Amino acid sequence: MRMCLPLTIPNMVKPTKHISTSILQADDTCPGPTYNATLQHHEMRNTTGTYDWSEYTQGIILGSFYWGYVLSHVPGGIIAERFGGKHTLGVGIFTTALFTLLTPWAIDWGGATALIFLRVVMGLCEGVTQPAVSALLSQWIPAEERSKISSFVFMGATVGLLATSLGLSPIMEHLGWPGFYYIFGGLGVVWYVLWCVLCYSSPRDHPFISKEEAKMLNEKLSQHTHADPPPVPWRHLLTSAPFWALVIVTIGRDWNGYTMMADMPKFLINVLKFSESEVGLLFLSMNVSMLISCSLFSWMSDWLIEKNYMSITNVRKLMASISLTVHGVFGVVSVYVGCNKFQYFAVSFVSTFTSGAGFPGVKANVLDLSPNYAGTVMAVSHGLAGLCGFGGPYVVGILVPNQSLTEWILVFWIIFAVTVVTNVVFVLFGSGEVQEWNNPNFERSKKKSKMIEMQEVEKLLTVKKVQLAVAIDEGINPC
Repeated sequence: MRMCLPLTIPNMVKPTKHISTSILQADDTCPGPTYNATLQHHEMRNTTGTYDWSEYTQGIILGSFYWGYVLSHVPGGIIAERFGGKHTLGVGIFTTALFTLLTPWAIDWGGATALIFLRVVMGLCEGVTQPAVSALLSQWIPAEERSKISSFVFMGATVGLLATSLGLSPIMEHLGWPGFYYIFGGLGVVWYVLWCVLCYSSPRDHPFISKEEAKMLNEKLSQHTHADPPPVPWRHLLTSAPFWALVIVTIGRDWNGYTMMADMPKFLINVLKFSESEVGLLFLSMNVSMLISCSLFSWMSDWLIEKNYMSITNVRKLMASISLTVHGVFGVVSVYVGCNKFQYFAVSFVSTFTSGAGFPGVKANVLDLSPNYAGTVMAVSHGLAGLCGFGGPYVVGILVPNQSLTEWILVFWIIFAVTVVTNVVFVLFGSGEVQEWNNPNFERSKKKSKMIEMQEVEKLLTVKKVQLAVAIDEGINPC
């Protein structure tokens, strides 16, 4: 549902007129239809007309979703940990689906202003979903299966993108851009009904779980998870180096991901002159690549950990490096292949393949650090990274006013720099071990240790005082 707008906005707005200046040369876009022909094509395909929104305005519209998305992350994580992830996630998706259904009407009624407001509210609704998913996973997944299962779950987003890729051309052809919102909004409502019937927040809440499975999960999860953990130890969490390393590496991944999600369709259509069917085919190939790589890298991660070939920490760092630095290299290469669509397809396929390592590298690290407070860890890390959701499109709107290839090259280099720097921080300070503040009795244990330490010091001082007194009494020089 979040991707409906980035995929349909090229059909909703008037195409950008490319301006030739001393800097912007005529070969800065690929050969394609003339402006008038393209405009005529857009007018024929839009059921409600075209909108005269500048690149700057489009950047604001595309980024507005993340204004609300960022704000609801931390409350969503706390609510999910306290009351369970089932209803937190379910209500978040259901309300997002309702607002998706209302999007075409809101645009007709209030134009860009109404759309921005609606996207902010949608962001507020969907912002609780990622923390809720992490809270759910922490209650169901043993450590040795964390890479595979968590990656499989988060891979659902890729399946959703795959569905939009398959549906892009036929939906546009038969229903126009409003059809996207009606179909995927409706699917969200249907999903919510099934979710309410089939999902449970933890094994303790599941009425049909077998005794054997419940016992197995309890034995494997009870060491680091508790049914009712105390309030989040904010001071220790916010002073934890591994936590901030996770935040920073998530920012690197999301700067790339959100920028591409929001603006890639415009780049393909306006600069590389892809048709809608070619955009759908490219997205299809990229998401197939992601599904394959995510499964492969997730299996590889758990295998390396189970066989003790690498520690959890080193596996997370390896996978993060593949998904950031290696992915960034191929991203830069893709923009230099020019107008050769076949080469762009090939490089994009490989680039997306490397990105799949981010699921067992970055996403799974949330569960590593704190199973008890996984919802909050995800909320803060993903919430702060969500700033990229409006930062990325905003920067693109400023740097790419004419939708030229030269302007886009700078965008890709900025993405590469961000991914490399954040990757280095994670390699230096990241960890795959459960942090001590995950233990609900951490504060009590720490105070007890300090008390024992003070008692030992007092005993030692007492002994020294006695020795000194004896020495003085016997006329012995204490020195």
